[in-house]
Amino acid sequence: MTRRILAALLFISFWTLLNAQQNIEWRSDTYAGINSIYLNPSFSSQYPLKWDLNLVGIGFLLDNNYAYFRAASNLDFIKRRNNLDFQFAPDLDEGIIQPDPNALVLDFFKGDKGRYAMTNQRIEGPSFLFQINEENSVGFFTGFRNMFSTQNVPGAFSYYTYDPFPLYTAFEVDKLDGAIMNWAEYGLHYSHKTAFADGNLSLGINLKLLKGYEAAYFNIEQGFNYTKLPNDSIQGDQAAIAFGLTRSALDQQGNYRPTANGTGFGMSLGMNYTADAYDGDKPYQYRIGFSLLDFGAIGFSQNAESHYMSTNNLVDVTSRDYRGLNAQEDMDEMIKVFSYQVLGDSTASKIDDKFSVWLPGALSLQADYAITSYLFASAAIIQRLPVGAVKVRRDNYVNLTPRFESRWFGAGIPVSLYNYDKVKIGATLRLGYLIIGTENLRSWITKAPYSGTDFYVALKVNPFNLAWGGFGGNSGPKRKRGKVKCYDFN
Repeated sequence: MTRRILAALLFISFWTLLNAQQNIEWRSDTYAGINSIYLNPSFSSQYPLKWDLNLVGIGFLLDNNYAYFRAASNLDFIKRRNNLDFQFAPDLDEGIIQPDPNALVLDFFKGDKGRYAMTNQRIEGPSFLFQINEENSVGFFTGFRNMFSTQNVPGAFSYYTYDPFPLYTAFEVDKLDGAIMNWAEYGLHYSHKTAFADGNLSLGINLKLLKGYEAAYFNIEQGFNYTKLPNDSIQGDQAAIAFGLTRSALDQQGNYRPTANGTGFGMSLGMNYTADAYDGDKPYQYRIGFSLLDFGAIGFSQNAESHYMSTNNLVDVTSRDYRGLNAQEDMDEMIKVFSYQVLGDSTASKIDDKFSVWLPGALSLQADYAITSYLFASAAIIQRLPVGAVKVRRDNYVNLTPRFESRWFGAGIPVSLYNYDKVKIGATLRLGYLIIGTENLRSWITKAPYSGTDFYVALKVNPFNLAWGGFGGNSGPKRKRGKVKCYDFN
């Protein structure tokens, strides 16, 4: 029973936290406007309209490579929302319970592959982009983000590897870390475009003021020997563990109000080169971009505490010492028990009343090719940067998206490699000012192994053309007619 509860709780923790996907295919759209700056701040200089106002954008994604449902889809969850029945796959395999054809079966990935869990909820609030002239654009943006990440969980903790592992037999655990943080962003944006004979080069920057609300982290700084003991207890030696948390959510149970516990600064930088087209009515021939995303940190100094434990002794962490304690209501007591078990002193672990968490930094490369005036193919790579001792880690993405694009309609079929582990096929649609899409279309329409899903939606306003001459500026891009090169005959 205990192993079922622990496994189910781990999967539910992945499930209940939402993860905003990268939306790479949407942010490469010519009409993405202010929304494009989150992939590359210089993209705003390619926006063909005078201004762009984002009203709201919401995205979420759930994924992990630890657990999954054997056969499910979002339609299943919607249809059964009032009568969900779950079964635990190991119990079915061992004959403990009989299979129910109407139940959703929770199972676990096999093998010793490293495990990851990543959550990143993002709400893009009111944001505005304004084209000052052909060369310069300015804007502001607001948003709220919530992220959790652990990307390097040892494969030894995979359920089918760990559960049958014999008691009193040690195995080595590598370095491991994880962090969760939620924060608000208030930013200013600027981009500049310089024209050349055959194209233009754009540079852009986002500067952000950050307000941190809640955060927690752990960091196992060195590998150590791990031994399973009876009754869900463990033993280890030569461990060095750092962890910290903010307390406002714990101290305001039942009456929680968001409290800013930290401040910080961040920035994103970008550049891209756009080559002019010399045939047809294409807006450009190709674009190549590079960006540094989310470089910065938040320092938590209110309602915060950090802890550190290091020992070369053999230590038993016994589960019976935690019985009757609730992780939300009795966190202080649980920390004291842990400190006593490792250090022999219930108050020795606390070292400071502050800590810092770095943003999910990344490097990104982008490319976009105009096949015709309305058919395009874009590609992008996002690679996380492990900056800072304590950080929330971004997920890795490789994306290829063929798309149709016009002023009032756009559609694409994104193909993504997520965390260099899973291939996903999605769909995105832009109808005027409404954008909807998913990078995991199968999770919506096919009953299959289900380890996650995603969805995103955005609503915005920008110039539109009326019969008497328009409002707010031009209604579409000035697509360049094919240029003719001039040759000098001597």
